[in-house]
Amino acid sequence: MNFFFDLKTLKSKLKKSPRRKALGKLFEIFDKEDADRINILYTLETRYSRLLHKEISEEESSENLMIERNKIDISVLRSIDTITKNEARNYYINQNKTFTKILIACTDSNRVPYMEKLFPLDIYPEREVISDIISSEDRIKAFDLVVVDNFSSDDTEEMSKRIFNHYFEKIVDIENKDIYILYFGPHFKELHIDPNYRKIVYFANSKFSIHTRIQEMLTFINHTGINQ
Repeated sequence: MNFFFDLKTLKSKLKKSPRRKALGKLFEIFDKEDADRINILYTLETRYSRLLHKEISEEESSENLMIERNKIDISVLRSIDTITKNEARNYYINQNKTFTKILIACTDSNRVPYMEKLFPLDIYPEREVISDIISSEDRIKAFDLVVVDNFSSDDTEEMSKRIFNHYFEKIVDIENKDIYILYFGPHFKELHIDPNYRKIVYFANSKFSIHTRIQEMLTFINHTGINQ
């Protein structure tokens, strides 16, 4: 994740980066419907190109070139200051959105709203949150990752095993497609996963670690999927 959508943080990071690189980011951040501000960016890009040509050809003194560069840099900083909170939010979403198909299976129906909030559709547009058990192999095959949420009121080891093992056994039996499973909850060590299948299983036990685990798994899925 390159930027938080916190407006102040985004502006600070851009101002610390090389000006022309920041200018390129502004093309991604600004609302494409805002023609006036977009045109300013194109003008600045043209000025940078002309400046570079002058530096290479040595047409002007280094002092004049420095003055011109400072003027362009100041204009870039002013453009950074015009970023709106909504633009920063949309930029963050676009940078972090994943279209990996994720099934989130809750053992407690009361957890569904919480998991939907934890996995917002803006970031995970292909996710589905349910509170029942899917038995159809074809439906499970539609997903690349299954998250079993076992933080529930019925927080027992047996409940953990029953829900997890259902999906684990289904996934292991599916041929010609790699599907991975993330266990979210307590009692993971008591599941006693067969060493032969540990390569498809990961776990998280807090809301603070689950997105890190998800991103690690998605990176693996995306990288290994390149050659398929």
